[in-house]
Amino acid sequence: MKNIFEVVDPRGYKITCTEDCLNNHIIPHHQIMKGREEEIRLTIENPEFGLIYQDANRPERNIYYKLSKKKDSYLKVVVAFDKNDEGTVITAFPVSYPKSGEKIIWSKN
Repeated sequence: MKNIFEVVDPRGYKITCTEDCLNNHIIPHHQIMKGREEEIRLTIENPEFGLIYQDANRPERNIYYKLSKKKDSYLKVVVAFDKNDEGTVITAFPVSYPKSGEKIIWSKN
């Protein structure tokens, strides 16, 4: 499985995005994400407001948001972490606002 990118989030955790995930999940389900790999990477490196969230239903998944350039939506990136605290991008797509029920688990400040 070839990596599209490897990045380190603000907490120092290594996260990868695989070619398989991008081409077989993200783009087929969210065509708007085609060609936006750099935005996904930047969202993980520098999430909006310096916040990282925990998924409301799956505690092993962390959520990263970044306000779009048009400032009318957010890019949401979902990352699953293994027992070694290494993450893999699961999906990425635009949303109107962060999902209720997600818990802030890290703040830059």
